[in-house]
Amino acid sequence: MTKKIVAAAFLFSLFASVVFSADWVFFGSSNDGKTYHYDRASVKNKGGKVTFATRLVYAQPEKYYYGNVNVEEDEWWMDCRNRLCQITYEREYDENGKLVHSLNTRTSQKPEMVAPGSFTETLYQHVCR
Repeated sequence: MTKKIVAAAFLFSLFASVVFSADWVFFGSSNDGKTYHYDRASVKNKGGKVTFATRLVYAQPEKYYYGNVNVEEDEWWMDCRNRLCQITYEREYDENGKLVHSLNTRTSQKPEMVAPGSFTETLYQHVCR
């Protein structure tokens, strides 16, 4: 029993360190009120290849077949030298913070060019400094 409690406490501490160490930085908004943020604490640069997390907060819930989505959090990969990017994992949450959908996009999406004047270029300017 004690081993289970210790194991549960350890797992909670790992989860808590990931959740509570986020440093969300606003980097833009859309005309329909969506706000875009990236997690400065998640940015990891290895030889010009950067991984990081973003958060999209909807002004109004988006309705999908699996439920209403208020927040989307994505994991990204970006090649700063070649201006390529790819969302590698998507998570979507409802108004209560409950995960309603997740998708590993690492193999289903190919890297794309960072388009001039796009939100992705603004993000590129933040994480590829």
